[in-house]
Amino acid sequence: MPDKSSVFNKDQLVLLETLTYLDNETPFKKLSEAGHGQTIESFLMSFEGKIEDDKMYHSFISGRDWKRIISRVLSDKELCKLTIAESHTDQKYGGESCLFLRGDKEAIFAYRGTA
Repeated sequence: MPDKSSVFNKDQLVLLETLTYLDNETPFKKLSEAGHGQTIESFLMSFEGKIEDDKMYHSFISGRDWKRIISRVLSDKELCKLTIAESHTDQKYGGESCLFLRGDKEAIFAYRGTA
């Protein structure tokens, strides 16, 4: 049985999955456009101060909601330390997937299954 302190909870996993909905719409960029080896924290900080509250962005998520999502991720030190190891965009169906690493001992896979 895994050590509970090393397992991500459901809320953390949902936040990671939500990041797969980021798209290349200014100021955002897809996870697949992030530098591999970049931490989630540095990736998300690149959007700071550039999101418009009342604008409706990709996936019908408002700027205000994206700010809340990003704030929740950034407030979680474990999520912030994850590195973006690999990412993929399915060109035919629009799916996004990303492999995050915590050190060299744990991998977390998140994906957006619908376009």
